[in-house]
Amino acid sequence: MKIPILFIHIILLGYPLGVFAQETGNTGSLMHELESHFANHFDVKDDAVHLRMIHEPKQLPKQPFSIVSQHGTRLGHQTLWLVEKESGKKSPVTFQVSIDLSVLAATRKISRSSDLNTGNVKKTVKRIYKKANHYLTSIDELDGMITVQMIREI
Repeated sequence: MKIPILFIHIILLGYPLGVFAQETGNTGSLMHELESHFANHFDVKDDAVHLRMIHEPKQLPKQPFSIVSQHGTRLGHQTLWLVEKESGKKSPVTFQVSIDLSVLAATRKISRSSDLNTGNVKKTVKRIYKKANHYLTSIDELDGMITVQMIREI
């Protein structure tokens, strides 16, 4: 009996995707540790951190482990090292990280050289993929600020 090639491709391609989507105990623990690491760094709740695994270590580190970054903790595509505390063994993990952050956004088009105030901005939650420190997060930060370019309404 001949099996259609298309059928075999669907089975072979679907299998790894299903396995990758499942979180085993260790992978789930690793993701939780990474989410907590970024939540603490950016001062947000764990559920505001979004991770997309790009490259998982071949062998997950044994607990306890520490998270080490050679280039500082930041948003976007990056590789961190997981270092086992007992053996010192290092494992790289690569992923994309973003956070949901409460930021100030324009309520209307704000012209160049205009004062920023509570009348033309509001707080809104946005998904931030890079450079979280480039966003204003508090109304108190507006005091004395003037736009250097036009800001469009969101």
